[in-house]
Order: sequence, then C-alpha cells, then structure tokens
Amino acid sequence: SDPASVAELRELLDCRREQITALQEETETLHRSLEHAATACNEAETANLELEDKLRELQAQLDEAKKHADLQQKEHEELKLKLELEQQRKEQQKADNEEQQQQQQQQQQQ
Repeated sequence: SDPASVAELRELLDCRREQITALQEETETLHRSLEHAATACNEAETANLELEDKLRELQAQLDEAKKHADLQQKEHEELKLKLELEQQRKEQQKADNEEQQQQQQQQQQQ
C-alpha cells in the first residue's frame, strides 16, 4: 500500500468520524427539543381541557343566573300589574264614593 494513500484514507476516516459525531450530537439535540415540545404540547392540551371544563362550568352558572333573572323579571311584572290593578280599583272606588256622595247630596237637597 502506498503510505500517502493510507494517510489520505486515515484523514478521510477521521473527517467522517467527526461528521458522524456532529450528526449524533445534532440528533440528540433535536431529540431533546422534540421531547420538550411534546411535553409543552401535553401541558397545553391539559390546560386546554381544564379551560374547557371551566368554560362549561361558567356557562352552567350563566344559564342558572339567566333563569333566576328571568324569574325575577316575571315576578316584577306580576307585582307591577297587581299594583296597577289595585290603583285602578282604588280610583274606581274613589269615583264611586264621590258619585254616591253627590247622589246623597242631591237627595238631601230635594
């Protein structure tokens, strides 16, 4: 074998070993990055599920509060109507009393 070509082959081999080592290090770095990304993704998914649960809970509370508000509005309208009817009854009674008094006065004057 030619000593020059053996030296070239050894140099080429060393170069290839350096390339392989660099690729292995890069692969390990990418693998760690992928693991970190997967962990972050899992954490985000868990947080998303928790937020969806909280959203459902808040929606249920909102629905319940709306039912309560609707019921209070209905009760308010009913009370308002009762008050108006009572006011009309009192006004009618007052008008009836005044008419009765006028009739009594007219009878007394006759």
